[in-house]
Amino acid sequence: MCATPETVDVLVCGAGPAGLGAALAAARNGARTMLLERESVLGGMWTTALVMPVFDAANKGGLCREIHEAMTAGGWAGWWAKPDPAGAGRREPIYHVGHMAALFDRLVAGAGVRLQTHTIADEAIVEDGRVVGAVAHSKSGPQPIRAAVTIDCTGDGDIAAAAGCEHRMGRDGDGACQPATLYALVGGAPPELVYPPSLLEAVGKAGGALSYAHPYLFPQAGSPGVSLLMCTHLYHVDATDAASVTAAEVEGRRQIVRAIEWLRAGDDRFASLHLIHFAGQIGIREGRRILGLHYLTADEVAAGCRFDDGICTATFNIDIHVPDAGHRGQQLQAVPAYEIPLRCLLPADRRGLMVAGRCISGDAIAHASYRVTGNAVALGEAAGLAAAMAVRQGCDPADLDGAEVRAALEAYRGEATRAA
Repeated sequence: MCATPETVDVLVCGAGPAGLGAALAAARNGARTMLLERESVLGGMWTTALVMPVFDAANKGGLCREIHEAMTAGGWAGWWAKPDPAGAGRREPIYHVGHMAALFDRLVAGAGVRLQTHTIADEAIVEDGRVVGAVAHSKSGPQPIRAAVTIDCTGDGDIAAAAGCEHRMGRDGDGACQPATLYALVGGAPPELVYPPSLLEAVGKAGGALSYAHPYLFPQAGSPGVSLLMCTHLYHVDATDAASVTAAEVEGRRQIVRAIEWLRAGDDRFASLHLIHFAGQIGIREGRRILGLHYLTADEVAAGCRFDDGICTATFNIDIHVPDAGHRGQQLQAVPAYEIPLRCLLPADRRGLMVAGRCISGDAIAHASYRVTGNAVALGEAAGLAAAMAVRQGCDPADLDGAEVRAALEAYRGEATRAA
């Protein structure tokens, strides 16, 4: 039997990049905030999944800049530049994942957020078409938590789906989702940055072949010789199916072990390369996309659209990791800077609920641009601040003036930047 429900102003489900942005923004703006996370550490894709660099963060203020300044001050930050044919690749920040997790503990505690880890929120509490909280499950048993506003930052829109929100998955036609990737932490990497051609050449000389045609070793800032290895494409993964994710993670670990063996055998520069640990969870690129009050399209992204309620400026290219296993690569398309409206965070068929991160409302091609973690932070901040405003005004987030939320968000991000 469920325990007596707890009550908060804002309940944030998931403590990845979006959830951290949401919880901190809500709490710093006066809302009694609770943050639930299924893993033991905060940071999600950054820390548990080891997904680095932080793409589309360099143009952001707020928490993205706060993280960068704190990590730089501690000596745990660096920059990674992706080469392009013109020799002028964009620069993305890259951080020490362990020290990121420790930073998040301090930020969440300092903001007065009530945190609970080892807790899965997977059941929405719905009354008269309105989400009024969620049921969390942990070693403590079922735990109902009521909230004026619930923010789904689970990545795959788990709470929204449980509440009956309409959603889409995958590309048009066959619903195929982009492949997932399992990362690993490795030691003994060469001191120079190593890009796809040299990695692929070494694997080929050893008689191997990777499932991903653009592998990288990302040096971990502050840890000489330690890198994050990205070398896997795991196809036909349904992020909403536990058995599918389990099989993909087992296969990913197998592929990583083989890749390290091939690299060591194929090039003397990798003779000392060794596995330290696998990522604790798989990196998912695509799951549910909740249908919201606005559905962001590829045409709007390509046109650099702006909105009165624009709450996140995205600049990352359309980056489709092709779902077909024989392809092994990506389809890229540059885009101008464009905005994501607040309405993409508001499900069309449920009140009392917001979504943030890659599960927001948009088509599969637009999603391939905004899905990266720098944007997830900004989307989370917008949801958290809007939730706090709705609590103060005694209204639903969907009833807020989007332009007012935008203005308040710009001021908040300036304050977060100065506080850093």
